[in-house]
Amino acid sequence: MNLLKKISEFLRLNKSASKVKPSSDYEGKMQEKNESKEEKKGKSILFVSIVLVSGGLVLCIYSISLGINKFLFTISICAMIAFTSLIVGAFVGFIFGIPRTPATKSSKDIGANTNLEEISDWITKIIVGVSLVQLNQISGGITELGNTVSAGLDNHPSSFVFSVSTMIFYFVGGFLLAYLWSRIYLPKILRTSYEEGLEQKIIEQDKKLVEQVKKIEEQDIQADIRKKVDAIVLQSDPKNYKDFKSENFTKKNLQELIDSINENFDKPNAANLFGQIIVSLYNLPDYDLINELVDQFKNKIDINYGTWTDIALANMNLYNSDRQHIYAKRMNEAIENARKTIADYGVTYAIELYFDLIDLTYALDKKDSKLEAEVKEDIRYILNDLKSKPNVAAFETINYLSKNEGIPKWTDYNKMLSEMFPENYQEIVGKSNKYKAEYPDVVKYYEN
Repeated sequence: MNLLKKISEFLRLNKSASKVKPSSDYEGKMQEKNESKEEKKGKSILFVSIVLVSGGLVLCIYSISLGINKFLFTISICAMIAFTSLIVGAFVGFIFGIPRTPATKSSKDIGANTNLEEISDWITKIIVGVSLVQLNQISGGITELGNTVSAGLDNHPSSFVFSVSTMIFYFVGGFLLAYLWSRIYLPKILRTSYEEGLEQKIIEQDKKLVEQVKKIEEQDIQADIRKKVDAIVLQSDPKNYKDFKSENFTKKNLQELIDSINENFDKPNAANLFGQIIVSLYNLPDYDLINELVDQFKNKIDINYGTWTDIALANMNLYNSDRQHIYAKRMNEAIENARKTIADYGVTYAIELYFDLIDLTYALDKKDSKLEAEVKEDIRYILNDLKSKPNVAAFETINYLSKNEGIPKWTDYNKMLSEMFPENYQEIVGKSNKYKAEYPDVVKYYEN
């Protein structure tokens, strides 16, 4: 990660170096000298342009001399001759004037694609070679071209000389204009384009490096968070109570840890890590802290159905020791949220049954016949609802009830359920047994 940062800083320095002002008087003077040279070269282009424009005046004078009534016709022909020659000359001048990329490149040299240079060199050699080979035929070609063009000027006695002179004049002028422009301004344009492309490339590389550094930092943060969560899970295991550190389970530390989880993980991973913390608190057990954390983060984290089930179990245990309405309310909320994911999750039915069995025990102890009747009716409703659910729901319900066999109070609740509601209970057990027979591998997984 440090290496990536150093590379990133190096690239930033390179990027800014191209924009640094002259660092010494000597460099400043050299820059002024170069600008002065460019200004002088630019004047040569201006001079050629003025000469070519003055040639246009000659074209107008000549057109008038052939007759006012033919002025528009003549000036149009002359203008086309001039423009055609100018364009041809400019093309040849551009080909001859294309700058060459130095063999040894420095920071100020053009590092552009050399395809155009190669084409220019190739065409230049062809033009020069053909001109040398066909030198004796050039004059004949010019004469023939002059005769053809002068025909457009009604073969006036002076039209041949004027048309040939115009072609040569504007050809040479176009050649000089394009050649000078290619030599003076094209290198600067290419260099600027290259530097801009290089700067953009550096910026893109810099962004990639920054993203890589950021990603590595995020991974380091996530690894550190996972390490803290793993430590909490490990210490909450009864086998590891000797390594228990109470400071890891304070409300403040857990809030900070969950906040960092929420900031640095996506929703599924955040929900999973939050669930591990809840399970750890359930194992301690610290049910009240579970409720406090759930109240704080239930709108920030997408709590999964398994965690909601653990929250319902925590409130079931609280309700078993202290029949407060708030615990029943929290249990109902947790079960409702768990069933949003798995509507027929059997463990939620077992939790509801235990809540009612706790109330039934209380009603029998207090001889509250009204509460007793209400609770019994609710238990029958739950059992009847289970009958209509898939066999897996019955299996999960009976499986969870069976896990509590041998535990004080919970064993009594199981016995009360089977003895006071024998028909319904046995029917649920029957559905559970059918599921066991159909899916022995799944049952084996649950038992393990």
